[in-house]
Order: sequence, then C-alpha cells, then structure tokens
Amino acid sequence: MAHYFSPDRGPDDPLDLLVACAPGLEDLCAVECVEVLRSSERLTVEPGGIACEGGIEQVVLLNRFVGSALHVLVRLDAFPCHHLRDFDKRVRRLAWDQLLQRGQPVAVKATSKRSKLYHTGALEERVAKVLAEVTGVPESDREDPPEDESIPKIRVRVAANHVTLSLDTSGSPLHRRGFRLQVGKAPLREDFAWAMVRSSGWDPQEEVLLDPFCGSGSIPIHAALFAAGEPPNGVRRFAYERTRWMGASPSRGDGGFEPVSDAFTVLGSDRDEGVVEAARQNAGRATVGEQCSFERSTFSEGFERAFATGKPIRVVTNPPFGLRVSGRARDDLAVLHQSFGELCRGSEQVRGGLILSADVGLTRRSGLALEPALSVRAGGLPVTALRFGKSPR
Repeated sequence: MAHYFSPDRGPDDPLDLLVACAPGLEDLCAVECVEVLRSSERLTVEPGGIACEGGIEQVVLLNRFVGSALHVLVRLDAFPCHHLRDFDKRVRRLAWDQLLQRGQPVAVKATSKRSKLYHTGALEERVAKVLAEVTGVPESDREDPPEDESIPKIRVRVAANHVTLSLDTSGSPLHRRGFRLQVGKAPLREDFAWAMVRSSGWDPQEEVLLDPFCGSGSIPIHAALFAAGEPPNGVRRFAYERTRWMGASPSRGDGGFEPVSDAFTVLGSDRDEGVVEAARQNAGRATVGEQCSFERSTFSEGFERAFATGKPIRVVTNPPFGLRVSGRARDDLAVLHQSFGELCRGSEQVRGGLILSADVGLTRRSGLALEPALSVRAGGLPVTALRFGKSPR
C-alpha cells in the first residue's frame, strides 16, 4: 500500500521514501538503511536507490547517517496522467500548506521519458504556479538555486505516462558534506570514499587504516567518522529544515551510533604539503581532526609509519590513475604501482585493502591478487574498487 502526503494523513503515519544513491552503491546503501531504520521490512533495492518507509525521524536519520546516499526523497503522490489539465488538478490537491513555509523559495525540477507529458518546462511552470500561491514567493523570483543551496526542491518524474511527485529533503547532494572546503587535484567524491571504507573490511579495533595517497583526506576522514560512530553528514544543512512539515521538528537524529572502537588509528600521507594541510583543515571541520594523523611524505614513508605501529594494516587508497598520460609518465606510474605492490606483499602486517582504479591493467602491475568490490562512475569515468588480501570480516 502506498503512503503519500495526503491532507488527511496523521502526524505519525509513515510515508514512502526513496534513498537515492550512485549506481553501483545500492547494496551498501541498503545495508546502511537497515542499520539506520533498525529493520529490513518494507525495504526494496531499486536501480539507483532504496525504497523504504518512515516519518520525520527516519528522514532525519537517513539524511545524516547514510554515507552512500545522494538524496532522501519523500513521495508526495503518484498517478497515471496524459494531459497537462489533469496534471494541474492533481498537483493542486496536495496539502502544500502543511508541507511548505510562507516566504520560502522552492525549486522545481521535472524529467520526462516516453510520455505524452513531454514538455518539462510546462510541468515545472504548473507546479511553480501552485507553489507561488502557497509560499507567497512570486514565480518570477523562482530560479534554479546554486547547487550548494540546501533549499527544498520538488521533483516531478514522468515515465511511461505515470507521474511521481517527490520532495527532496536533502537539498544539495549528500556527498557534499560541508567540511571539505579545500581539495587537491582530482578529489575523490565523498560518497565513494565512504563506500570504500565500508567495503574494505577494516577492523578499527585491531587494524591501522592507511591511505598513502590521501590527497585532501577524504578516505581517512570518512574512516574516522565511521569508527567513531559519527554521522558522515553531521556538519551540513538540509532542505527539510526549511519546510513547515519538518522545520520545527525537535528530532535531529543526534542519537547516532555507538563507536565501532574507542581507540583507532587512521594514517594519511601525501607528498604534496599543500594537500596535506588541506586534509588537516578538512578533518578539523569534520570534527575528527584529533583522530586522523596526516603527514607529508612519500608513499613508501607512509608505509614505514604504519609499520612502526606494530599493528595489522588495512590499506584503502586512491592512487594516481594517469589515464591521459603516456610514454615516460605512464612508465613512472607503472613503477609506482609495482613499488606499492611490493610494500603490500612484503609485510605480514598488511592484511589487505581496497584500491580505486580507472585502469585495471595499470593497477595489476602491483602484482597483488585483485578482485572487484565496487564499480561506480566518477565524473563520468568508470572506476572500480579492487580488493586484495584477506576477505572482509
């Protein structure tokens, strides 16, 4: 049975939710949703996301704690439709006054595939007109907000003459955590960094996590957040805070999770002093500055620092791809991967880990026994996280 935002719904009635994620991260996203919701009932894995149910508290928790998610959508209505006149009537039936605040701009985004309602501009105009009547914000003031603006957005999806209206409770994509204000070259997207940590098999109670190519610190920072039980989206704002429905809610999802470990070691190194300092600043903004140790060094020196702890090591890293380089530069990268593999294979302290690769042939120069763990697209580029060593716990 569908649960939509109807005028006669009770305050505790569940709503249909969609936790959207990058293609390839659905299985991890489902695991995280079960952890947050404490149940797998009425949870379905779909291409690009997880369908589930919940109310205000669940929406807050999903936004804050599911590190692999991009958006949390509340389904407002769904219906078959072939004509704009019928679309307009159905839109006006929704309890917008219970959902939105007066004076609050709201963005509208429509998509359409294989449908008679193919004109997305007309669909957006119809919804925007109704929203202007409810919020008091003139249509002329409605512009597409900057991507980093966490303002409410109504999403209209039309597929095969079936309309779905949703409220995006996240605003800007959730991988924009709010703490990574300084980056190096080709930074790793935050949801991918989180997914790598979660898929690596790292045991914070026993193992050191090492990223010898840490750049601006995404992998070590997310490792520390995971081990400490802190929300990956704990320092950013959300669109739901600017709605009438949820804005006044005292629930902020601050309960969180118990720490995976009370004492853990996360090490990051990079040869670029500038990005190492950026990593320290980013970790501080993420509230894990004291739990991450960053050092300017070569990757081999980074390994030596990890060896000096005397503990087992889990390597999670995003080494240089060099996808567009050739000749001597590519030969240098091949040597780097060979040396990296020798360090991993040459010590029993290294239990295994995860390597992100856009060039599997180059990564195999490491001599490590590799198997795919995750496959995603980063900036339109297909990349694979390759696992080596002992299987995850």
